[in-house]
Amino acid sequence: MYLLNMVVLIFRFLASGNSQISMSFSYRIVPSTVHFVIISPCEAFWNKLSPTELPQPTEEEWKKKKQKNFIHYGSSLTALELLMANTLNTSTV
Repeated sequence: MYLLNMVVLIFRFLASGNSQISMSFSYRIVPSTVHFVIISPCEAFWNKLSPTELPQPTEEEWKKKKQKNFIHYGSSLTALELLMANTLNTSTV
């Protein structure tokens, strides 16, 4: 496989969100070859970008997120209860 085709395959996979199987049909390549071509650049992107773009949260950040989610869950539960109460009280013909 030519280098240019490999680069095009990698960028098309990342941009389109298609599966590796559909990419293999598009390029008429065996799925295992598509996987081999795509996996190493994706791992390199992950290893390079994950520390800066997805840092490990601290304990304080987890506590803040937990408190925020608890408040959100409580309000959504109340809305769900109101919705259920309204649907149970309506009569159908």
